Amino acid sequence: MFDYIKAEVYRTRKTSNNWIMWVLGILAIGLTVISMKSFDDVPYRDNFYFGIAQMLSQMAVFISILIMGASFKKDFEEKNYVQKGYNRSNIIWGDLAVATLSRIVKAVGLTILVYLSSLLFKADPVNPHMDLNDMLLAVFCITLAVFAMNCGTYMIYNVSGKSGVASMLSFLLYLLIPQIMSAFMEYDTFLGKLCKHVYNLTPMNNFFNLSRYFENDGFEMNWKYFIAMLVINFIVFNAISLISKKRKRY
Repeated sequence: MFDYIKAEVYRTRKTSNNWIMWVLGILAIGLTVISMKSFDDVPYRDNFYFGIAQMLSQMAVFISILIMGASFKKDFEEKNYVQKGYNRSNIIWGDLAVATLSRIVKAVGLTILVYLSSLLFKADPVNPHMDLNDMLLAVFCITLAVFAMNCGTYMIYNVSGKSGVASMLSFLLYLLIPQIMSAFMEYDTFLGKLCKHVYNLTPMNNFFNLSRYFENDGFEMNWKYFIAMLVINFIVFNAISLISKKRKRY
């Protein structure tokens, strides 16, 4: 398993998606600095933290898809590993481990860059929106949300065998469908209740609520949706991946 992960980490580092994530992250931070310096009368550090956190939450699904493109391999590449004697179950856990490692490295690296960039701004002494600890909590929760979404993305990839299909369906599952459901979830009808349940099961919504729960003592966390989301993404989706991988003919 360790040799497999080591080989996959090396392969992932060389992929274009890996470099795209670094470039996009650095550009996003740089553009935020430039825009705040150019357009804010008094650019405060907490506004910079808040802007970065909001930007990351909007990009989370795309980050998950990019990580899939960097960390998950094509069928013929998997075939080579299976023919070399690697266990198919180990391939699943190894791929997810590499995706997780890639995500953590980028989260840590870009967070350090955000902190260093924030030193260009003054701290708001009166009414700060977000301090460093709040931003670190937001990044931590977004990282966990991407982790959950990668499990679903990986499941779709294993079932379909095509990265393009997995990217499109993950975009629908984790971004477009929740946005559509949020427009109808307030209606007191069967459709409204169904939309509410679907929306409340999305990783981004649950981990966003988790960050609010830790930031605000008065916020009531709906733990049943949070637990159900964890079970669906980490147990059900990985079980489907395992069954799909076992049934592939190499």
